[in-house]
Amino acid sequence: MLGLTAPVRAVTGLARGSARVGALPVAVAMFLLSAMIWYLVGRIATYGFFSGDLHSSWGGPTLAGAWLVHALIALGIVIVSMWALAPLHRVYRRLTS
Repeated sequence: MLGLTAPVRAVTGLARGSARVGALPVAVAMFLLSAMIWYLVGRIATYGFFSGDLHSSWGGPTLAGAWLVHALIALGIVIVSMWALAPLHRVYRRLTS
């Protein structure tokens, strides 16, 4: 019996290993989407502190208008990115469990 269970464990281990390798592109996509979300949140939170000329900015010439327009655009991108992360997370969890 011990001789039969060892090959089964080895095959199961190989299957898990290949699934984890297959999960790598999903993990990279999730990382890139998450990094973009954090970048947008940080960029909008600090927009008025590091920007130079607001007169040519969307929503300018006031800081409040520029903040509002950029925040609304970033909010739309964040919502779509979060919507895309949910199925990616389900696929990743299925591949690594």
